Amino acid sequence: MNLDAIRIFGCYGVVLYHYLPYVSGKDGWPFWPFRNASVLVDVFFVISGVVIAYNYGGKTGSVESYFNYLRKRVARLYPLHLATLLFYSAIGVAALAGYLQVVDISKYNFAEWIPNFLMLHAWGFSTDTAFNFPSWTVSAELFAYILFPLVLAGATRSIISGIMMLLVLFAVCITLGELLTGRDLQHLTVPYAIFRALPSFAAGVVVYANRDAFPAVSKTSMRVAVFFSLAVFLAFLVGGAPSYLTLASAIVFASLAFVADHQHTSLGFGGAGTSRHAELTYSLYMIHAPVATVLMAFLFPRILGDWFQGEDTVRFLCVLVSIAVAVGASWISYRYFEVPARLWLSGRRQLRGPEPVPVRSAG
Repeated sequence: MNLDAIRIFGCYGVVLYHYLPYVSGKDGWPFWPFRNASVLVDVFFVISGVVIAYNYGGKTGSVESYFNYLRKRVARLYPLHLATLLFYSAIGVAALAGYLQVVDISKYNFAEWIPNFLMLHAWGFSTDTAFNFPSWTVSAELFAYILFPLVLAGATRSIISGIMMLLVLFAVCITLGELLTGRDLQHLTVPYAIFRALPSFAAGVVVYANRDAFPAVSKTSMRVAVFFSLAVFLAFLVGGAPSYLTLASAIVFASLAFVADHQHTSLGFGGAGTSRHAELTYSLYMIHAPVATVLMAFLFPRILGDWFQGEDTVRFLCVLVSIAVAVGASWISYRYFEVPARLWLSGRRQLRGPEPVPVRSAG
């Protein structure tokens, strides 16, 4: 359950990355240690590659099975994406009609609405983030999902061919990202975030497909390797190392954590209830921004007034309350909205349960 725990910690890290600027801005404490935390999203892409390879490896070989796989992925992602898009669309309409005042009206640019509606906004069809800004990852992952059978075919030949494929993918995506946006992969959001997601997703597929090629080591040695990679990753993240070095350390850490899972080595931070909590990471990731919009940008400033504006401690407490509300809203969304919507869209009467991060059954 190591990857489940990492998903949880990573998700809360991203939430803090988005919430702490409400406390003291992006230049002050306590945001400073999290200033490079967007790379945690790349850890999610690696884990996503592992999970998709585990659940759908060998199940996309025919046209029918491939489109059935895509339908299931869209059924998982789209309902909550659409709900948050409609939430921000309503705010945008109210702001344009003069019923609401918003800090940044460009966030509600309806010229970007169609690409967001179609989940294509990270493919180069949008010029900037709009509406629910974390949703660029949904669009980017959809692109990776579409190419999954090709990635899997390259990953399963051998570990050498898988590594060569990864090197080519990274080279192509880095080049295209730099040419089209002038940004490195770690800073791609909208547009062209597909070039950020694909190679990290492919890394997860390669690691899973070649899981038996990793040498079996003692549990102590495995724990040392994973925690050393975690220490390096955190040092690079907090210290502001070059972005590609930080990205490489994130991929190595996530990969080793999966190998530890595969070799039945607990790292000590997964326990009872971890998998169930990990079910909520997508919900929390998509809902935390709307909760911040309602509470941190609207309700708390109006209720608390100068107290909210003048005291970092008050705003930090408001952040903690907002995170708690977001967690509760995520549970409600998952249980009463996302699961029923997924059942309906996937054409199933009963959901088999959450898509697990492979642990004991990964052999």
